[in-house]
Amino acid sequence: MNERLDEFSAEYQAMLDMEAKQIQSRLGISEENEKSATLEHSDKPEAVALGQRRSFPNIRSSVKQYVEWYIRQGKGNTEQVSTELEAKTAEIKDKLVMSYYSNFGNAKRVIESGSLKNLFEFAGTEQDERKKAAEISLDVALMKRRDVDQALGWQRPETVYHLAVELDEEGHHPQGPGSNYGAIRFVFDFEKLAEHSTFTEGDSLNPAQIPNALSDKKRGSLSPSRGVENRQISAEHVPIAKAVFNLATEHEQLPPNAAIFLRYIEAQVGEISGAEVVSNLKGIQVDIEEAFQEARLHRLLYDADKEKYLYRHYMGRNPGDPVPPTDFSKPLEKDNFDEYYKELAGLRWANFVALLDNVKHFCESKGIEYKQTGDMDKVKDAIYYLTKKIAFY
Repeated sequence: MNERLDEFSAEYQAMLDMEAKQIQSRLGISEENEKSATLEHSDKPEAVALGQRRSFPNIRSSVKQYVEWYIRQGKGNTEQVSTELEAKTAEIKDKLVMSYYSNFGNAKRVIESGSLKNLFEFAGTEQDERKKAAEISLDVALMKRRDVDQALGWQRPETVYHLAVELDEEGHHPQGPGSNYGAIRFVFDFEKLAEHSTFTEGDSLNPAQIPNALSDKKRGSLSPSRGVENRQISAEHVPIAKAVFNLATEHEQLPPNAAIFLRYIEAQVGEISGAEVVSNLKGIQVDIEEAFQEARLHRLLYDADKEKYLYRHYMGRNPGDPVPPTDFSKPLEKDNFDEYYKELAGLRWANFVALLDNVKHFCESKGIEYKQTGDMDKVKDAIYYLTKKIAFY
């Protein structure tokens, strides 16, 4: 490249366009590649066929934007960006999985029913209560979900399940893809679900976390309800899109605590049942320390009948008395408080272990991998500490 060219000049832009086209050709996504591509979709859902038709121009746009950003930011030259993109695409191509992150409450429902649940099927459940608590009504959430899925070509959004496309090793990164959805990660076979799936660069509802290199109004970065069709790609182009996302994130040099939890390629798996989705499960991973910190886990550990019995037993309350008290800010001055909190903490610890065992037994019954990370002793100590402080209600 002629470094003397003004980077804002038409000549400079024309040179960037030419170099981007060369890289597109090397990646197999040029206009010539599109003309020669055979789009076989006679037996696939219409949304998948639509995704294939939209994919070539959309992935070309992404690569072009990234190449221009890379060069304008002084990250390197055309040969370097091309080499990086080709190498990263080849590296991740066979390592892709689809992930569904959940808290213990939702995971329990999936395990007991043997079926994945989407937003429409969670009506009236804990997940929806959390949305209402955030002042987002369920009706509005369902309307947005329906509008976006229909824009992607799905005529029956209530049959669509939304998963994150990741590399297996990316799971449970503290600020990583999907991490804010829960500490339990269901890992699915990418290849088996891809034929039932459309894909979007970034979260289909909230593209705000698209890498800076790809952000602009046309692609919907400033409007969650519009622009999703400009980010729709096919399974064939997912490795390239994922490579662009990962490289752009690396080159942004974000601070260690930067929140990038929505920076993923999203899969929309449709027109198959939740049970069929689960049949393609490869394994379940649990980060127990993260799981313990989930805001509503205490409701699963809390056994009202047993805890009321223990409270009456140790605190001398009568069955008719209000139990437990509403104000836990004041310490309970009872000689037998140590016995009470230890037994109560033991009950909660047992409930936590039972939740983990439930997930383990499910994996064993399906012959799939169970992976657990985190320090059990650390969690146990936390349960005892918080119970003693009367802060874990």
